[in-house]
Amino acid sequence: MSYDIKMILASFLILSQAFSAPPSQPIEKMGRDCPTGYLTSGNYCVPTKSSNYAIPKSGSCPIGYLSQGDYCVAAKDTENTALPRSDSCPPGYLIQGDYCVETKNARDAVPRIGDCPIGYYINGDYCVAGSGTNKTVIEKTGSCPIGYHTYGKYCVSNY
Repeated sequence: MSYDIKMILASFLILSQAFSAPPSQPIEKMGRDCPTGYLTSGNYCVPTKSSNYAIPKSGSCPIGYLSQGDYCVAAKDTENTALPRSDSCPPGYLIQGDYCVETKNARDAVPRIGDCPIGYYINGDYCVAGSGTNKTVIEKTGSCPIGYHTYGKYCVSNY
């Protein structure tokens, strides 16, 4: 393969990753069924490789998300994650109905339930990832899913 073709393929790969849906993560199981592409694991719905990012539904789904039973599931071209909104949103998130939707400058955030996990700091009603934090944090409901460990009222990814 020539140098030019390698550069074109590398550029395409970078661009396709930049405009893909947000990565999926385990979510609390609501009702009987998980969203399409998720498997039941205790009190969680765990994503498979074919799943889109999903959040429990609270009112109307945010723009770019489709209603699927008790969940809002990101459409293929949706780039932003969303979280349930309290009175305000964490830095880098915009209010959209009952949700906070991330912008380019947002860091990972989860609703605050007591102390924030290591690497996260308190910002109002949220725990926000500090710089250099690459762990995924989800609210704990029962035992943590495989690949996560308990930290207070949260499950933190092992990687």
